Amino acid sequence: GMPPARLLKFLIVGASGVLVNDALLVALYDGAHLPLIAASILATEVSTLNGYIWNDRWTFGRRDFSLIRLAQFHLVSLGGLGIATTTLWTLATLAGLHYLLANLAGTALATLWNLEANRLWTWRAQPPHFRNRP
Repeated sequence: GMPPARLLKFLIVGASGVLVNDALLVALYDGAHLPLIAASILATEVSTLNGYIWNDRWTFGRRDFSLIRLAQFHLVSLGGLGIATTTLWTLATLAGLHYLLANLAGTALATLWNLEANRLWTWRAQPPHFRNRP
């Protein structure tokens, strides 16, 4: 697992991402009058970039910018979206659960996925580098 302090940071960054996404959605849709889907895509992309930067620097303490890690984070986030949406649809449609409870379950599963996939893949521990010694 992840050390408790790092887990807390990851969850704080994720929660802040929801706020960034919602604030941008309001600004772009209600303020700038962009079509809803365009506003949603832009808000999601900006909140994903925000989440990556905060997790990379603050949660995992990396100082080198990496397009590879950024791409990995995006793919993990896309997987999380798929898990959340599939869980919401399945529990609400097939199991008859209230959609907000189904969404909460989907968000919880997606959070677990994002946490573990990013820990094991995006920010996996790098093996130490050994120098040749005479």
